[in-house]
Amino acid sequence: MTSTPGAPGGTLTYTMRVRGVTPGAGTVTTSTSTPQVKGITIEVDRITVQ
Repeated sequence: MTSTPGAPGGTLTYTMRVRGVTPGAGTVTTSTSTPQVKGITIEVDRITVQ
């Protein structure tokens, strides 16, 4: 995904759809980076595949 810079202190919202293969608990890891902020932002979310 590529986007234009937002306002300082603003938020980014996105939606994604994933399809699980095997039922059970797991995690989805998402990372983002921008030249505006040093480093990489990593978000790990727990999910349950039904």
